[in-house]
Amino acid sequence: MKTKLMIMSLLLACGTWLAGCEQEGSAERAGETIDQTMEAAGKRLKEAGQAAQEKTENAYEATKKSLEEAGENTQKAAKQVLKNTGEATEKAGEYLKEKAQ
Repeated sequence: MKTKLMIMSLLLACGTWLAGCEQEGSAERAGETIDQTMEAAGKRLKEAGQAAQEKTENAYEATKKSLEEAGENTQKAAKQVLKNTGEATEKAGEYLKEKAQ
């Protein structure tokens, strides 16, 4: 009889304990909500970081291309200025020779 009573008490205690484990309390629900919110925020931050990285890379490439084009245009302009200056110097030299004779 005593053994049956102990077994019954043990089963009742285990059943109560298991029932308590299955039921979510308000703190556990709040914890799950916080976890879900943090996961969603982390995902949004990661997506924002990837978008910012992509925009930065695009801006870098566009700037690089613009600078390369500006460098090429500057070289062309400098060559033309040198050519024009050389031609003007030759003409001035010829003019001075004519006047000197």
